[in-house]
Amino acid sequence: MVFVLKNNQACLSRLGITVSKKMGKSAVSRNRQKRHIKEAYRALEDNIIAGYDIVVLPKAPLTSVNFFQIKDDLEKVLKKHDLFVDGGAK
Repeated sequence: MVFVLKNNQACLSRLGITVSKKMGKSAVSRNRQKRHIKEAYRALEDNIIAGYDIVVLPKAPLTSVNFFQIKDDLEKVLKKHDLFVDGGAK
């Protein structure tokens, strides 16, 4: 997955997800991938520093990847860029 992080000068963080037809021919499979990414973001949302746009671009179908792997990848990227605060404090 590719993550694009950009400061948005706002008081909240936003999530954008782009899943192309290469990741799944049916809308059902693409929407399932989007739901998994949204749920991973929602689970981490309280620990994400506000004021950033986060865009997620899957580069391979997420059919073999489970929710916990997506959540771990997102958390790892956010920690790498100092956008993740442990303990729920913002």
